[in-house]
Amino acid sequence: MEYSGNILERVRAALIEYHAATASDGRKLPWYEIAKHLHGDFLPASEEDEENLADSYKALAEALRRFAAGSQTPSKARLDAVCGYLKAKSYLTEGDLRPAEPGSSLLYALQAFFGATADPAARRSYSIAGAFHASRKNRSGRTEVSTLTIREDGNGTTVVEDKVLHLTVAPQSARRDALTRLLKRTGGAEWRFDGWLFQSQGQACIIVQDSLRQNPGIYTVLDRKNAPALANLVLVKSGDFGAPAPGYNREGLFAISADSNQRDLMFARIRENIWEYRKEGATDGE
Repeated sequence: MEYSGNILERVRAALIEYHAATASDGRKLPWYEIAKHLHGDFLPASEEDEENLADSYKALAEALRRFAAGSQTPSKARLDAVCGYLKAKSYLTEGDLRPAEPGSSLLYALQAFFGATADPAARRSYSIAGAFHASRKNRSGRTEVSTLTIREDGNGTTVVEDKVLHLTVAPQSARRDALTRLLKRTGGAEWRFDGWLFQSQGQACIIVQDSLRQNPGIYTVLDRKNAPALANLVLVKSGDFGAPAPGYNREGLFAISADSNQRDLMFARIRENIWEYRKEGATDGE
């Protein structure tokens, strides 16, 4: 398969997540050990490899470390091996390795319009890059889990991916492999949305489209906080509100008040529709 930019980012994110999840007593699994597993089951060894496996493991371990750091892209054979390994560990799925369908003309038009008019300095000051997790109970009693990834694509565009699971049983862990196993064991549904983040009039919004069903959606960023005890990112999603009330679609974007009391009052009215995200790896002082 071909590894486009978005797919490479998904593979890199899954590798980083797996590496972080294998920590024991505060120590992560060495890249050397992961390299040994890849050579043993997923990467065919050449005659040269067979003669000096220790050096081969060391070279592959360094390639994995650089890939995770974003400084080097492995060869296609190594990428194939990494994907096979991460799929076996339930950190990647076949859906993750499929390129997103081209967005609708509406989404492209909105992205181009808002991207062209946004102040670059304001965009940088409003950077929300990272991976975020949120979960909540819906009215049917099911648990919804969202993994939101926001990153700069290097071309001045902020790319967003949102994977949402509807689970019949509340998960005990937000780790990707645990969620995948729970979905397979107890049933449920999975959606993936792709899109962009833009800022206009002091308000940050996200435009997305369901990768398979082609349904569009708009997420509004209500609040951002850095305190680790609080949600790092508060969103509402248009799909949670059904059809807009008459006249609603004529309203323009508006910035949420900086007054915390007024914000809390506004949030209370839509509490069931709020997504409160925590950033992966958030620490004090972030």
